[in-house]
Amino acid sequence: MLDWLADPWTSGLMRRAFFEAMLVGGLCGVLGCFVLVRGLAFLGEAIAHTVILGVVLAFLVGLPVAAGAVALAAVTVLLTSAIGDDRRFSVDTAIGVLLPSLFGAGVALIALSDGYRQSLDDVLFGAILATTETDLALAAAACALTAVVLALAGKELVLVAFDRAVAQAMGYRTRLLDVLLLGIVALAVVVALRAVGNVLLAGLLLGPPVTARLLCKTFWPMAACAAGVGVAASIAGLYLSWYVEVGGGAAIVLVVAVMFAAVAIGVRLTGALRPSVVGVGLVLITGALVGCGSDDSGVASRGGGRVAVVATTMQLQDFARQVGGGRVEVAGILGPDDEPHEYDPTPDDADAVSDADVVVENGANLDGWLDDLLANAGGEAPRVTATEGIDLLSTDEEGFPGDPHVWHDPGAAKAMVDNVAAGLAEADPDGRATYERNAETYKRRLDAMARQIRTELGSVPAARRKLVTTHDAFGYFGRAYDIDIVGTVLPSVTTEAETSARRVRELIDTIEREGVTVIFTEQGVDPKLERQIADEAGVEVETGLYADVLGPEGSGAEELIDAELANARAMAAAFRR
Repeated sequence: MLDWLADPWTSGLMRRAFFEAMLVGGLCGVLGCFVLVRGLAFLGEAIAHTVILGVVLAFLVGLPVAAGAVALAAVTVLLTSAIGDDRRFSVDTAIGVLLPSLFGAGVALIALSDGYRQSLDDVLFGAILATTETDLALAAAACALTAVVLALAGKELVLVAFDRAVAQAMGYRTRLLDVLLLGIVALAVVVALRAVGNVLLAGLLLGPPVTARLLCKTFWPMAACAAGVGVAASIAGLYLSWYVEVGGGAAIVLVVAVMFAAVAIGVRLTGALRPSVVGVGLVLITGALVGCGSDDSGVASRGGGRVAVVATTMQLQDFARQVGGGRVEVAGILGPDDEPHEYDPTPDDADAVSDADVVVENGANLDGWLDDLLANAGGEAPRVTATEGIDLLSTDEEGFPGDPHVWHDPGAAKAMVDNVAAGLAEADPDGRATYERNAETYKRRLDAMARQIRTELGSVPAARRKLVTTHDAFGYFGRAYDIDIVGTVLPSVTTEAETSARRVRELIDTIEREGVTVIFTEQGVDPKLERQIADEAGVEVETGLYADVLGPEGSGAEELIDAELANARAMAAAFRR
C-alpha cells in the first residue's frame, strides 16, 4: 500500500505535477462556486477558448505563452463586462459573440503557423507532466491573489453573485466587482490550461462546485468543500494517470466525474451525505482505479550490469537491440500505437531518460519533444542523434531541417546504424568491438533486404509504380526503389497537418491524370478521408503501411527489415492490380 502511494513521488515530473494539480484544483473549486452561483458556466469555457488567440500571438512574437494567455483573458473579461453592461444584451450574449470571434481568429493563425501545432496540443489537452517552476510560481501567485481578493471583497462578491439588485441598492459598485470576479476567474482559467487543457477545463471548473453543492447549504462551506474536492480529485487523477497510463488532465476530470456521480447517487439514496463520507469514498474509488492499473512499467529495468539505452522511435529501438545485443537493455518510448510527431511523454518516459546511460534520438525534429522531456526529467546521459551526418531530403515544412523519415532508405539506415554503434561504444568502450561487429552483420542484412525489395518492385512496370500516401513519409523509400511519389493526402511530413478542400481537389485531379489506382494509408491512421478521396477518384484504398512505426507483437513486422519488406509486398501487390 505504502509503496504504490510513494512510487509516483519518486519522479521529479510527478512531484511538480502533484503540486500544480493541487493548486489548480483548489483554485478552480473555490472560483467555480462563484461561476456556478452567478450562472456564468459558459464564462470559463469562453475564456479557455479565447485565450488560444493570445497564446498563438505570444508564440509568434516570441513572448512567454502565459503572457499571451493572460492578456487575452483580460481582453475577454473587459469586453464581456462592457457588452454585458448594455441593457440590450446579457453576459451570455457577450460571450456568444466573443467566443467564436476570438477563438476563430486563433484557429486561423494556427493554420498559418505550422510550427505552432505541437504546442497547440498542450493548450487543448493539457501537459501537466511538463509543469515547470515558472508554472508553479504562476499557480501559487494566482492562489495568493485570489485569497487576497476574497479576504478584502469576498462578502461583496457573494452578495453580487446571489442578488445583484440588492447589492446595487446598497451602493456597491457592481461593475467593478464584476470585473474583479471575472479577472480572477480568467487567471484561474489560464493556470488551469496547463493541467487539463482547453477541452477539459469546464470539468475541473464546474465539477467540484456542483459536487459540493449537493453536500452544503451555505456558500462558504460549499466553497471550502469544492476546494477539497478539486484538490482530492487532482491527486487521485494523477495517481490514476501514473498507474493506468492515461493523460493527466483526462484522469483528473474523470475522477471529478466519478466523485460527482458517487455523491449524487448517495444523496439520492440517503437524502443527505456528509462531506467526510466523500473523502472515504474517494480513497475507495482511487484504490479501485489503481487496482485496475497495470503493475508493469513501460520501461525495461536494467539487469546484469548491461548498458541502459532509451530509444525514441521503434526503428531506433530495433537498431539499438541489433547493434547492442546482450550488452544493452533497451527501453523504448514510442510503441506501435504512438504517433511520433504528436507524442506526449509519460512519467515512465521521464524516469527512463533520467536513469539511462545512452539516449538515442532520430533527430530532424521527428522527436523534438525529447528536448522538453530531458529538461524536465534531468539526467546526464549522452544523446546519440541517429540522423547526424546524413543528407536529408528537403521539405518546405516549417520547423524541419529536412524529411526525418530517413530509415526508409537502406543506405541511410546503415548510416543510422553506424551512428548508434558509435554512440554505444562511446558510452561503453569495452563493448566497442561487439557493437562494430554487430553493426556490420546487421548492415549486411539491410543490403539483403534492399535487394529483395528491388526484386519485388522491379517486377512491376515503372509506369505503375506511383504512390499516394497519407503524409509525406516515403520520400526516401521512393528514391531508393524507383517509386514515383505522386502526392499525399496531408500536405506535410507529419500527420498533424490538416488539408484543405482545394488541395483535396488537386490531389484527385493528379490521381486521375497520373493513372494512380491505389491510395495507401498507414498504421494507426483513420482512413476516413482517404476513402472519400478514393471514392471520388474511382480508385482503391490499401491500409496498413508502416510509415512512422513498426508492427505490434505478433504482426510479423516488429523489426524494421520485416516492416520494410511488408511495405514493399503491399505496394507491389497493389501496383499490379
